[in-house]
Amino acid sequence: MSNLTCTVKLGIVAALVAVISMLCPPVQAQPLHSSKPSISQTTKVPACILKGKRLSGSVFIANSKYSANFSVFQGSSKYSTDLSVFSTNSKYSATSCGVWYFTNSKYNADFSIYFVNSKYNADFSVYFVNSKYNAGTN
Repeated sequence: MSNLTCTVKLGIVAALVAVISMLCPPVQAQPLHSSKPSISQTTKVPACILKGKRLSGSVFIANSKYSANFSVFQGSSKYSTDLSVFSTNSKYSATSCGVWYFTNSKYNADFSIYFVNSKYNADFSVYFVNSKYNAGTN
């Protein structure tokens, strides 16, 4: 086989690899040791999505973990929690990650939560902040 033939075949292979890499999105590996994904593993900021639900908007506090979309633990420090949450007085301003409007109706809520006593029983943990500008993933 001549050098020219090898060069042409390598050029075709390189072109195919380039086309395939453009068509197929990169795959992000999940750690093997984690049974529950954290928010940072399942979302991309600013989307802030967990289990198909955006973590912003109207929130209903359920009476049972079985009727809630998420089990949530309220932490005492921003640095030991997954999400900083700001509670707003208007559902129209609850549009960014971690900005929540609490509603009394589960039918008007974007998602529901149930507060648990242990971080290990929670889907994610939250810390409430005093400014909407401090809300978001930690």
